[in-house]
Amino acid sequence: MAWGHSHTSEAYDNARHNLKGWSAERLIEAICDDHFEYLEATTDLNIDQISSSCDDMKTGLLNDWQRFKDHQVLEERAMKLVMNTGLCDNGGFHFWIDRQGYHQVSCDKED
Repeated sequence: MAWGHSHTSEAYDNARHNLKGWSAERLIEAICDDHFEYLEATTDLNIDQISSSCDDMKTGLLNDWQRFKDHQVLEERAMKLVMNTGLCDNGGFHFWIDRQGYHQVSCDKED
């Protein structure tokens, strides 16, 4: 079950900090899974078309990552999804990155 989130600025800062510790591959997976969930909910595309679109997106993000090595761009994109999704787990301890909550980032600062 999901809750809408309205946290302190510290919780959002902690989530941003925690995303810095995620690998590029993990961030890309979360971003692409949200894209899949978005297409599934808002288009008439079949599952193969959605998967193909997501594969193309993942390939593009990985290529950009390998070329520019800019982790901050991926972190910002994931944080934008957190803000747009607007959901967290029960208790408000983890923000959802994707719409279905498969990828969550803690609101508590992790080392």
